Amino acid sequence: MHSVLRITLALLASASPAFWAAADSITLKNGDQLSGTLVELADEVVVFRTELAGKMMLPVSQVTSNVTAHDVQCVFKDGGRAVGRLVGADKGMQFLPAGGGAAVLVTPSMLASVAPVPGEAVSPGSPPPAPAHSLTVETGSRYVSGNDDYIALYTRLRLRSTRDNYHLLTDAQVEFAGDGELPTSGELVATWRLRPDAALSPALYFGLERDTIETLDLRMTLALGVYHMFFDNGRQSLEGTLGASVESEQWNLRRLRDLDVLPSSGLDAVDAEWYYRAADSHRDFVDLRLRANARHVLHLLNDVHFEEQLGLYPSLTDPDDWRAAYESRLLFPLTERLQLNLNLSVDYDNRPA
Repeated sequence: MHSVLRITLALLASASPAFWAAADSITLKNGDQLSGTLVELADEVVVFRTELAGKMMLPVSQVTSNVTAHDVQCVFKDGGRAVGRLVGADKGMQFLPAGGGAAVLVTPSMLASVAPVPGEAVSPGSPPPAPAHSLTVETGSRYVSGNDDYIALYTRLRLRSTRDNYHLLTDAQVEFAGDGELPTSGELVATWRLRPDAALSPALYFGLERDTIETLDLRMTLALGVYHMFFDNGRQSLEGTLGASVESEQWNLRRLRDLDVLPSSGLDAVDAEWYYRAADSHRDFVDLRLRANARHVLHLLNDVHFEEQLGLYPSLTDPDDWRAAYESRLLFPLTERLQLNLNLSVDYDNRPA
């Protein structure tokens, strides 16, 4: 049995170049403020998409104001139509016409529908809005306990891209421990979800992982599954993915001696030496696994977010072989584009190489 524990303290910064979609915001009656993209307002429901929680549907009665970064097309309940921006005001929000003119104080209850328009003001029937993209850069230090205990510096890049017909998440990170082979570990993950607004969305996962201290030269994973949002009430959400994967693993057992983790005395040392001599220096595996993931996001006060993810990966070819992973993140806003991240992750393998 083998487990790896990581405790991380990091700064996370988001970047939004000019050609990427700027963030809209929404304020709820309980004081919570969410940042993301306004999809639409219609039939007394606000559809809003955030980076952390994905798409959410909120009753207009629970919303005090919307702020849009770009022009939107508004239809008022009195029959009026106009294109402009919704901006914040001391007593809620104002509508600022795109062609100029005085801002008008409005409330969400005065709006029959709101829909984004790409770029400048356009007439109904225009092309769909531009895709929403985001890039976050996370860097900091972490304490790692496993085959060896050490403190490492790491950097993580996360790119999200969302259109009407797919959602793409790309995550890449490297870890530098300062001793031995650099980088100590690295991981690249890409996840595609097709038809993200459907009840069940096809999902494709591809991953590459390397960890020299855990003697893992390379793990390559290709998975297919289905994604489902169980609930999303604006304050918290729960989503899950279920599928199967093909994994290829390459392990280098020579590094066990380099790490000085084998017992040095007693019967345990004899057993370890026997195992080391009997085992091949390199071990390669190909396996078929079930992949079950659940992700929970909770929006706390003052834009503080808590998210956690649990993954179970039992082997479909060997019932006694299974892995599990848990990760939790607590995000504190420091500035508009800078957050403090406290992270805890545990990886467990009951039959490591």
